[in-house]
Amino acid sequence: MTDYKKGISSTTPIASLIANNSGVVVHDLAPNRSAKVRKAHFLNHGAVTTYVSLGTGLLGAYVASTVAWEVLAGMDLTIEEKDLVAPEWSADITAAATVAAAAPANVEVQLEVEDFIGTSG
Repeated sequence: MTDYKKGISSTTPIASLIANNSGVVVHDLAPNRSAKVRKAHFLNHGAVTTYVSLGTGLLGAYVASTVAWEVLAGMDLTIEEKDLVAPEWSADITAAATVAAAAPANVEVQLEVEDFIGTSG
């Protein structure tokens, strides 16, 4: 059965990923709401390739919910909804960067999300 529920679409403010392997809140989810990420935009200002994933939690409690995408140094990357194999979120959406080199990450993240009243399941 196809789910035709409609939500409220919005674009998040730009979040900066500076520290390596620490989550940053990209979309703060209101209580009793769920969300689907429709598009993810990444811009790498750093001099090294960075891997970025979306998940939940911060610092040591970060849990990735997507694969890690490779964002090349000095380049941008847009992931469309069809390529986002991510669930309907029922917690704040966070992002984390991993850099193979010792240099810190310097990646900006912006999401296009659709919020729904209630949670999935």
